[in-house]
Order: sequence, then structure tokens, then C-alpha cells
Amino acid sequence: MGRRKALCIGCNYPTSKMKLNGCVNDCANNVQLCVNKLGVPSNEIMVLTDAPCPGVKGASPPTKQNILHSIQKLVAGAQAGDMLYFSYSGHGTQVVDRTGEEADGMDEAIVPTDYDQTGRVITDDELYAYMVQPLPEGVLLTCMFDCCHAGTILDLDSCEDGGTGGKRKAGKKKYKKGKNTKDLIDEFAHVGLPRAIPPLMNYEPDELPVPVCQARGIGGPAVICFSGCRDDQTSLDVTLDGKPCGALTNCTLKALNAGGDKMDYQTLFRTSCGHMDDLRRSIGALTQRPQMSFTDAAEPSSVKFCQPSAGGFSPAYPSPSDDVKPHKGKKDKAPKEKKEKAPKEKKEKAAKEGKDKKGKDKKGKNKDIDGDSDDDSEDEHYRKADYGRQVLAAALGRF
Repeated sequence: MGRRKALCIGCNYPTSKMKLNGCVNDCANNVQLCVNKLGVPSNEIMVLTDAPCPGVKGASPPTKQNILHSIQKLVAGAQAGDMLYFSYSGHGTQVVDRTGEEADGMDEAIVPTDYDQTGRVITDDELYAYMVQPLPEGVLLTCMFDCCHAGTILDLDSCEDGGTGGKRKAGKKKYKKGKNTKDLIDEFAHVGLPRAIPPLMNYEPDELPVPVCQARGIGGPAVICFSGCRDDQTSLDVTLDGKPCGALTNCTLKALNAGGDKMDYQTLFRTSCGHMDDLRRSIGALTQRPQMSFTDAAEPSSVKFCQPSAGGFSPAYPSPSDDVKPHKGKKDKAPKEKKEKAPKEKKEKAAKEGKDKKGKDKKGKNKDIDGDSDDDSEDEHYRKADYGRQVLAAALGRF
């Protein structure tokens, strides 16, 4: 059985003007989720909060340094068959993308509790470099980001929108200019607190760590992430039943408590979105639409959230676009009918073949163009794909 480890973070920013109320409660609920549902040993759960966390003793403050160091400890030594869990509740924001990789021109980021003192955030590029990139093939990482601007916070391959239910390649729409803190607070004052700070237009990102090369097949690690809203939206810190909490965390836990042990990731996500719709009926200003993003090596509909299937799962390789015609293999090609040629035609054909042999190699194939090479390459690709599936299934089958 693979190891199970977790890192739970809650930032209430108690001494800041951007104070929140429910993030530490979210952290406490995620700790209980890890213990009661995911089977993570208590000594393998790291907790970072900036206020007393119910049921937890000795939590460290969620500064940028502590968060990145704890992420490194979470993924250190990860091997095929391991299951890792990460949760973050706090403020989210956006910074200008300096690499040109983002379609909307902005990087998403989370806000550590020491932001007021240091002015430093943790960007999506940093989260990917520290948490996703070091993972070897066969590891299952589950993440929950209950904050604003979190839709593509890990820059994974595909995304399902909780508002439309549609699956798409993870991409970004042009964002609308963010509002300042006062406007955000005024807009949601009657229902809760926005978990966001305005975009940081002059932010200079920190240097990324040197990539750690991992032995990977075609599949890579299986990473599935639940986010509180789209990249251009606000996640709310609300009070429900007299207790401050995050809307996403509340709806996800409600779905888990209503039979979550039997739900796969996709079913759990869609059930959580259903609870969010119910919540929206009583809180009209709740416009956030949860997102589920995942890597190509993960198939959310075939893996249970709390108990990965004994047989593992197959990588969800990208499907070809509609305009790409199916490839015709050797077996699919219809045999050509042979026609009897006249004696004269046979002589002409023999003479022509004699000339063609000069342009062919020892195997009788054209030196410049090999008509069957594409078929062989395609067959080899699918053989490798099948092998990748078997490796990942075998690794996760040891849970």
C-alpha cells in the first residue's frame, strides 16, 4: 500500500485589513476529511494556519517560506502508488504573466499570511514547479483551492466548468480588470467576504526552482484539482449555520457526507456544484462557478475520491479534434483487385520497375519516402500507450 500524506493551509489574515473569517475552519474540516475519509495518518498531516485551528495543536504560520517548504516535504520521496492531498483556503489574486504563456496575460496566485510584510505571493508557476513537476508517474495528487481566481491555478491539462458542465482543454478567457479591495468588500458586504485582493500589476515573480527530472512514461502523475471559481471570479467567505466557511469547502463536504465514499471525482464535483446551486438560491450574489482541472494521466470518472479503485485507472489521453480523420492501419486497407495485363503492358511495367530499383534501398523501399512508416509509427505509439496504462494501473493497484 502506498503512502498517504497531506498539507492543509488556512489563512484568515487576523492582523490585516483584508481579514477573512472562515479559512481556518476550512483547514480544520480538511484535516478531519484526511483522517476520516482519506485514511491519512495524523502524523503525516501538515497544518499551516494563522489562527487557532480547532482540533489541531502546534500549527505553523502559513508564510510563503513555510508554505513552499511544506509543499517540498509533501512531495519529497513520492513514489508510484502514493496518494497526496493538498488544501488551501485564503485569498487569491492575479499577477502579470512575464512569460507570455497565459492566454489572458495573467498568472493566478495565492496570498500567504505574511503578504503585508513581504509583498510576496505564490504564483501558479511556482505551485506547478514545487508541487506537480517533481511527481513521478503513478502518484495521485488531490488539491482543493477555496480562493478567488483559482480556476487554472495549477495549469493542468483539462478542465470541467461547474457552470456549464463542459470539458475543455485548460485555457483562459480575457479577464476583466479587477476591482480594488473596498469595491469588492462593498459588493459582497451583505452576503460574505471576497477571498481576493486586486491584481498585482507590477509584481516581479521569484525565480523558479531547477526542474527535477523524474522517470515518467506517457502517463505522468495523476493530479486532480477542485477550485472555488473561474480565473475571473470571486470565491466567497460565507457564514452558514452560524459558522464562517468557504462556499466550495462547505458544498464539497456536504457532498462527501451524503455518500462520498461511493463517489468518483467527477460525480463528487458535480454533486458539489449541485449543492452550490442550492446555496445560490438563498445567496443571490453567489456567482462563483467551481472548476475541476486535471492532468491527462487522470480520469476523474473512474477514480473514487476517498478510495482509488483497486485496479487503478487508465490515462485520459487527449482525443483528436473533429477535423482530424481516423488513421487507416494496414488491416483497414482494402485489398486492390489484380487485373490481368496484356503482354505488351507487362514488358513496359518490367522496364519501369528496373528503373525504380535504382532509387530504392536494400529492403526495396524508397529512400526518400516510405509509405508504411506512418503506419508502423502509429502502431508503436499505441503499444507505448497501452504499456503506460498498465504501469499506472499496476502502481495504483497497490492502494
